[in-house]
Amino acid sequence: MRIYKNIQKSEWPQLCRRPKLQTGTLDKLVNEVFEKVKTSGDAALKAYTRQFDKVVLENLVVGTKEWDAGVEDVPEVLKEAILRAKKNIEIFHKAQQSEGFKVETEL
Repeated sequence: MRIYKNIQKSEWPQLCRRPKLQTGTLDKLVNEVFEKVKTSGDAALKAYTRQFDKVVLENLVVGTKEWDAGVEDVPEVLKEAILRAKKNIEIFHKAQQSEGFKVETEL
């Protein structure tokens, strides 16, 4: 994380720009993950969870009690932020399906 202090207003646009991503590289990685999950199923999910989340899962199923307890632990403000982010992600990716797009998201 970068922390900026006392930034000139003229620098704001540069700092707020989204980073550019080489979509070809990303597409290749995503397709590799999908293919691995398609061919190896749960074993691939467990391997990726171990690799990226540093967690070893014995079971991929979340029980009802565990789920409900987790939901209760999430503050309402965070639930609202997650739903807003979900909506923004859906809007963004729907716009990606066509060429040349402008996306407006909620604040």
